[in-house]
Amino acid sequence: MRLSGHVANLLRLAGLSVVDVTGPNAKTARARALSVLPDLSALIVVGGDGTVSLGAAIVAGTDVRLGIIPAGTGNDQARSLRLPLASPDEAIRVMLESLSLPPLAIDAMEISSDGANPYRALALGSVSLGFDALVTARANSGRKRRGSRYAVAAAQEIRRFRDLPYLVSFDGGEPEEVDASLLSVVNAPFLGGGMNLVPQANMRDGVIEVATVSGVGRLRLLSLLPQVYRGSHVSHPAFKVRRVKSVSVALRDNTLLRAHGDGEPHCLLPLTVKVVPQAVNVLAPHTADCLEKQ
Repeated sequence: MRLSGHVANLLRLAGLSVVDVTGPNAKTARARALSVLPDLSALIVVGGDGTVSLGAAIVAGTDVRLGIIPAGTGNDQARSLRLPLASPDEAIRVMLESLSLPPLAIDAMEISSDGANPYRALALGSVSLGFDALVTARANSGRKRRGSRYAVAAAQEIRRFRDLPYLVSFDGGEPEEVDASLLSVVNAPFLGGGMNLVPQANMRDGVIEVATVSGVGRLRLLSLLPQVYRGSHVSHPAFKVRRVKSVSVALRDNTLLRAHGDGEPHCLLPLTVKVVPQAVNVLAPHTADCLEKQ
């Protein structure tokens, strides 16, 4: 039996009314969910970070809560929210307990790009804009499980990588020249299948973090990756974090770079990422570190 069917059956056994909005593709599933959204108290998504982002975009700005059953390769949003990753049944139990608690609203990030083809999208955990975006694109085309894919992709991508020349504007200020290998905008601690990039990231504080790594060679950048999984890289002088409400990022040369949000491809740079406070109500333990009010 497909996992989504198993989840639906367990929810019915718990006495809940269930409407199945699954579809053959994301577009169909989204349309079905939107058609019944006014009648829902919660939208339950079964999948990985891309599916979670799809669900978040559907319920954002409404009272409908988002429930997450981790079933992807990365599961970084579920990991950040301290949801059980190994057992769908345990994740359902936690979700059912959360239904009896007051609504828990978390921030989201709006990705936007103006011009000939205006673009708007929502991400929950991370927007990758440098080496991390290139590695994510390569990892998504691999066949290994996400954690292994990301490490292998990083080793492959670093052979030809260099610092990128950015123009970065923080909170609408004057553009600053920033040369960096890694540039990520994050709302949650984890990305890349368990990398603890910004351990202090909080999903309810009304700000986002811009994380950069600058001025390190290829071998040093690669050696930092194991530290990032442990979160022990934060004291390295090449690693910087800036807390903002919005950030605009462009490249100073003609490089074409596609942003990736929660592991999914988005628009090309230039773009803007801004925090959307209290955008999504989630079904998650209220005790997770990334949910504590600052």
